[in-house]
Amino acid sequence: MKFKVSSKDVDKFETDAVVLLFFSDEKPLKGASGLVDWRMNGSISKLLESEMVSGDKGETTLVVPQGRIKGGKIMMVGLGDSSRFKARDLENIAPVIVEKLVHIDAKKVIIAIPLKKLSSIKSGKTVSSLMKGMKKSDKEGAKLQATLIVEDEDIETVKEILKESAL
Repeated sequence: MKFKVSSKDVDKFETDAVVLLFFSDEKPLKGASGLVDWRMNGSISKLLESEMVSGDKGETTLVVPQGRIKGGKIMMVGLGDSSRFKARDLENIAPVIVEKLVHIDAKKVIIAIPLKKLSSIKSGKTVSSLMKGMKKSDKEGAKLQATLIVEDEDIETVKEILKESAL
């Protein structure tokens, strides 16, 4: 499993899947999730409004982008309420993400992480937990190439985490 980091918009990448991590109390959607929702004419917001998607911790929903973004599939992954979020939650959710990506035969993926709502300490732990959980659950060597999408202000922190994890 390989990781890279970028602050480019999710719709700028050719990819097999876009994974959007989002909090249940984040309405309207912001960041990468908001951009994808906008590109898809609000169809994700409609799923949230209809309560077909809640954003509860660990909830996953696969959405077809209908040609509106370059990603082959969109996977929405709920992180629960942002005030109750713990970085280790993501380590526990990561195996579900990997399992679903393998199931849809995704090799090259974008993972948008909503770090803006978290403190800088929690942001670093969140990225580390995601990577740790994904690496642990990749027992079959899925050969995933994941680009982590973060805000410009978080890019150096995440690059440092990637560098440390490669040691």
